[in-house]
Amino acid sequence: MHASAKSFDHIIKLSDSKPPKLRYENHHAVAQSFDPQPSFIGSELRSFRKALNCPPARFKATSREAYPSILWYSLSFYSGRLREALGLDEEAVQYLPIDAAECYANFQFMDYRLAHVLQIGDPFDLERSDFGRAEVMDPAGQTREV
Repeated sequence: MHASAKSFDHIIKLSDSKPPKLRYENHHAVAQSFDPQPSFIGSELRSFRKALNCPPARFKATSREAYPSILWYSLSFYSGRLREALGLDEEAVQYLPIDAAECYANFQFMDYRLAHVLQIGDPFDLERSDFGRAEVMDPAGQTREV
C-alpha cells in the first residue's frame, strides 16, 4: 500500500520548504537494513525476511499541519490508525519503531511505524471478480500470467 498522490505532494511540499518542515534524517542507514523488493510481483505469494538490527527511522517535523496516514520515502510509514484498520498480523507486516523526539506533538500523535511488508501476494479474488488472468511480458522479457 502506498500513499495517494495528494499525500505524497503534501510531504514533498513540507520536505522541500526552506527550512524543511519535515525531514527523514537517516534514510540511507535504515534502507540498508532491508532486502531489495522485486520490481514485478506476479501472482505468487512471496515472503521476505524480518529486518534485523534496523536503526529507528529518525524524523524531524516542525510543521503543525496535518499529516497523512502513510508517509512514503521509498519505505512506507503507517500511522497507528491505519495499522489498526488494516489489522495485519506480525507474520504479514513487521512494524518498526521510529524516533520522533524532535517532532511537534501532531506528528507524534500519528504514532508512525515503519511498515516492512513480509508477505506479498495477489490481492484479487478471481472467483468473485468480473475479470480474468492475462499473459504479459515482464521487464526481464519473460511472459507471466497476471
